Amino acid sequence: MISENKAIKETSKGKIENKKIASLSFAMTKWKINKFVKYLILRRTMKTITKIIWVFCIVVLFCGCTKTKSSKKNDWDELKLKGKVKSVIVTYSKEKLGKIVQKNKMSKFLFDANGNKIEEYLYYMDSENDLEYKYIYKYDATKMVEKNKYNSRGDLEYTCKYDTNGRKIAENTYNSAGHISHKKTYKYDANGNKIEMQIYNSEGKVSYKYTYKYDAKNNNIEENEYNNEAYRGCKKIRKYDVNGNNIEEKWYNLEGTLTHKECTTYDTNGNVLSGSMCSFNPDGSVNGGEEHTFKFEYDKKGNWIKVVTSVNSLGERECTERTIEYFD
Repeated sequence: MISENKAIKETSKGKIENKKIASLSFAMTKWKINKFVKYLILRRTMKTITKIIWVFCIVVLFCGCTKTKSSKKNDWDELKLKGKVKSVIVTYSKEKLGKIVQKNKMSKFLFDANGNKIEEYLYYMDSENDLEYKYIYKYDATKMVEKNKYNSRGDLEYTCKYDTNGRKIAENTYNSAGHISHKKTYKYDANGNKIEMQIYNSEGKVSYKYTYKYDAKNNNIEENEYNNEAYRGCKKIRKYDVNGNNIEEKWYNLEGTLTHKECTTYDTNGNVLSGSMCSFNPDGSVNGGEEHTFKFEYDKKGNWIKVVTSVNSLGERECTERTIEYFD
């Protein structure tokens, strides 16, 4: 969501850095691509893109399908985890010419016995065990009702409220003084699909609005962005395979010109095999891009514990490992 990020950056200038992008990506939800990676993809040079390209690779491993209606039973289901998982620790490393040049613990997730995520810890990319953010999840007897985010000092930076159906209804982000810097509200259709999101600034005025369209299978096939004057900005068009996997996504600017495209392939079990992304010049020629392939290793439960990403044009290898603890 391009301008959404612009609105956020206006209220938190200078906070979007590579290390934040990296750590936040491991929350394993598709919106983190939209919020951070795609902002940079369409507004920075291809040199910058190659530095953060692995974020796309990791997130797409967990969220091949882009749907705003969740059919999850619990967070185990959402994260495609098998068995009664108690915790997951995610570690990232990078190899160059066969030598490890970087290795960091990126995130940690804690679950209850019902498969609900209860705590989440995100770490800085450039230091070992240096906590950046912590998320706390609250539930009633059947569903999540609130999510809160705290920084390393323990200050509340974000809250999210949910309706009786477990859908987001309002999000607030706070500045260092504890005041609301921006707010989001949501609307849904009869099928539970998100059809509108509005972003408000610190003065309570609408800065941006997003609308969403779906096919008969509730796949999110189109997304449009509007500013506070109802002027349309970017547009995204998505395609899916017969299994509901998001295989293609195209971005268009306000003139209707294609600016960016992502493609993803899957195996018969829905695991990601490869992903590619490229940007285009105004005349339609390719400006640059990257292609990635993935190789998985699994534990006895069938959960992947290691995935190696090959970045073809750079000749580098990036590895993400998961240390999984089970209740049984």
